[in-house]
Amino acid sequence: MKLILLAVVISYVIYLAVPSYFLEQAVGKETLEGVTERLGQPLHSKLKQDGSLGSLINTYRVGSQPPVCVDYIITFEHKALGEGAILMRNWTWKWCGMPF
Repeated sequence: MKLILLAVVISYVIYLAVPSYFLEQAVGKETLEGVTERLGQPLHSKLKQDGSLGSLINTYRVGSQPPVCVDYIITFEHKALGEGAILMRNWTWKWCGMPF
């Protein structure tokens, strides 16, 4: 029984970590549309408040319910002034429902 439980926990951790591999490779290359296609619609979306034009912060949730889910917080910005491409600039993660 313990082995089955351990296998389930390990499988779920891998499921939650797979987007991390994608995001590591995507920084500076992947568009907003590409990330949304891979992770689904964002849970939250807001304009960045640091005065930079064209910066957007999206939060994507992987998993079902807290605390067994992960929120990926991803910053996008326009590649260059006048270009339409919005590229991923950086990302971080946190356990969903957790204040830290």
